[in-house]
Amino acid sequence: MTVSTNKPLAPKPPTCEFRVVAMPPATGYEELATLRLGFSMSTDPDYFKQAVRSDVCRVGGDLVVTELNGQGGFVRGVVLRRTM
Repeated sequence: MTVSTNKPLAPKPPTCEFRVVAMPPATGYEELATLRLGFSMSTDPDYFKQAVRSDVCRVGGDLVVTELNGQGGFVRGVVLRRTM
């Protein structure tokens, strides 16, 4: 994970809830970090969510925008936090 903000992070509990989406919202969020997946590129959204949960919660994320490869596997995620 690469943190992409210089604003203070607000960590959440390790089992925090967040959404995983394919398209970024138009407004109301700011980018916190980029996740580059170093494990098998799963096509299972539940597996992806569990695999990134600790990183997303550690930086205080509310939403992860995913990037898929040509086989539908999750290869990257951008962690966002709600601003509104």
